[in-house]
Amino acid sequence: MIRQKKKSHSLEEPIAKENHQAEIEAAWLLHTSPRFQFRRVWLERHIVKQKGRCFYCNILIYIYPGPDCNDCKATIDHVIARAMGGADVEDNTVAACAACNTAKADMSKDEFFRHPVRVHRLRQANTPPDRLAADPKSTFYNADAMMRGVGVRFKGQERTDVEDYCVSESWVKVPAGKSVDRRGRTVTVNLNGPVAVYFRDV
Repeated sequence: MIRQKKKSHSLEEPIAKENHQAEIEAAWLLHTSPRFQFRRVWLERHIVKQKGRCFYCNILIYIYPGPDCNDCKATIDHVIARAMGGADVEDNTVAACAACNTAKADMSKDEFFRHPVRVHRLRQANTPPDRLAADPKSTFYNADAMMRGVGVRFKGQERTDVEDYCVSESWVKVPAGKSVDRRGRTVTVNLNGPVAVYFRDV
């Protein structure tokens, strides 16, 4: 029989606690420092000016993103990097997503505009969902996309009456006249054919 060894009490535990406490105090000093507070104000102003979007790739950014959205965390980026002589002033900063900020590093704005990471994220941000429904109760409703406005071309013709669409399956749902069901919801019909979508604000 292998006996379980008794847990030994060493000095490692109190040392670890002291180190952890020191890290907390250092983080708190940084958070309450005047420079940090200035940058927080800059960030909030930039987010308003940029309509809540990353300066580089146009995705929506958040000061407090959800657990599944680390790349969309709002950060302050120096347009001319400080390592390249850029000033630490508001006019030299923008609000950028964490992914763009990390990828840009010390590059100039013009260099980063051609960078594969920025190009890929810009394409993603400016491509509407493959499927989108106008009904807020639908699984395929997307508030951000609806807020930006999505244009739909069905068989090459602009449609303004689409209630639901799917690009990959090539169909749209449109109202069947003025008919409503017993719950008062608009009755729709499926139309099959090529579907092209785009954001109206691009």
